[in-house]
Formats: sequence, structure tokens, C-alpha cells
Amino acid sequence: MIFKSEKGQAMVEFALILIPMLILIGGIIDFGWIFYHKVIVNNAAREGARYAAIHAKDTTYDTDTESLINGILPPTLIRGVDPISVDKDRPATGDITVTITGDVDILTPFISMIFTDSNAGRDGIQKEITSTTIMKME
Repeated sequence: MIFKSEKGQAMVEFALILIPMLILIGGIIDFGWIFYHKVIVNNAAREGARYAAIHAKDTTYDTDTESLINGILPPTLIRGVDPISVDKDRPATGDITVTITGDVDILTPFISMIFTDSNAGRDGIQKEITSTTIMKME
């Protein structure tokens, strides 16, 4: 069989590759977005635990620690009712525990279908990020 015209061949090939290409690009964007927030939350928990470990004998160490952590966290991290927990109730070991929990919006709709532990928030699908740091009191 002889075909006289190949018009539209490139358009059909592009239509076949478009969806996998969009999923790949969306995955790269969302992975970078979530990884950025995870690193920031880890650093904020570490800085907060360090501050609380040094200032554990102060009376307002917990509110000072929370304000320090809130200054570090980005505004794109959606915080719940009690997102920051500073625990000094371990007198035997002398440990300070700082836990930060927040939600990050997933940017692309394709990737939001992959996350099974995602919850629907006020702006769309979100991924929960949690970080806990334990340090010795000084």
C-alpha cells in the first residue's frame, strides 16, 4: 500500500507523547516543591531544638522557640491548629523534643492522584510534612 501524504503524522505522535511528558514534568516540579519544604521544616526543627536546648531554663523558652520557628518556616507551608510542639517533660534524660507538622499544596493535578496519604485541604490536595528533632538540654 502506498501512502501519498503524511500530513498529521507529527501531530499524532505528539498527542501520544504529551500525557507522559506532562506527568514527568509535573512530577519533577512537585518533587522539588515538596523536597524544598521538607528541608526547610527539618532545618526549622533543628534550629528550634537548638534554641530550646540552650534556653531551657528560661521561663518563656517555648513561646520564644515557636516564634523563632515561625520566622524560619515559609508562608507556603499551611500550619494546622498546633503545628509546633516543644516538649521538655523528660527530666531523667534531659532531652528537648521539637516537632513541626504542616501541609504543602501539591501543584500539579497528575501527581496529586499518586499520593494516597494526601488530604484535601482548603486549596486543593496537600501532602503532610513532619519533622522531629531531639537535643540534650545544656
